[in-house]
Amino acid sequence: MAESTCSGLGCCQTSIPKSLRNLTISMDSSTNYTSVRNFSSCGSAFVVDQESFNVSDYKLPVPDDMQNDIYSRIVLDWVVERNLTCEEAQLNQSNYACGANSNCSYFTNGKGYRCFCEAGYTGNPYASPLSQGWQDIDECKDPQQYPCHGNCKNTPGNYTCNCPFGMTGDGKVGCQTSRLVIIVAGNSTSLMIVAQ
Repeated sequence: MAESTCSGLGCCQTSIPKSLRNLTISMDSSTNYTSVRNFSSCGSAFVVDQESFNVSDYKLPVPDDMQNDIYSRIVLDWVVERNLTCEEAQLNQSNYACGANSNCSYFTNGKGYRCFCEAGYTGNPYASPLSQGWQDIDECKDPQQYPCHGNCKNTPGNYTCNCPFGMTGDGKVGCQTSRLVIIVAGNSTSLMIVAQ
């Protein structure tokens, strides 16, 4: 039977609390592994994601095979200035971590803030304005993600898409044939436009 948790003899676990700043893991055996020495005198400790780790898949290493590989995804969160809100951090621009074209965002798992690139930009949201670790996304080069059914033009943080001549509509959604008909008549100085 698969077990996602363990608790008891030979196996125990604990949750990592929110806003933890440091983590030290140590192990010891009260019996110096005497009760298990015939098959293993080793212990192991590790950090795993409780959603993806299955303790039934973990096999204790034996002395001949100490290179067992067990994989589990893990996400480590971090924040800037854990005692400051975005508004408080922005008051001191010399220490404010968010660079140009980035937004300050509250951390959902505790105190502090993080920086994210504004829509239309990619790169390092913590870069100073002088180093410009961020770059404008050229939406015209990725029509799968940024559709354009006409003439695409990249703009800082966005793009425009105009329907081709003789068509109307929103070029990002679709263009339709225009009902505007241009008729050139007579001499070279007159132009007649007829709407149908």
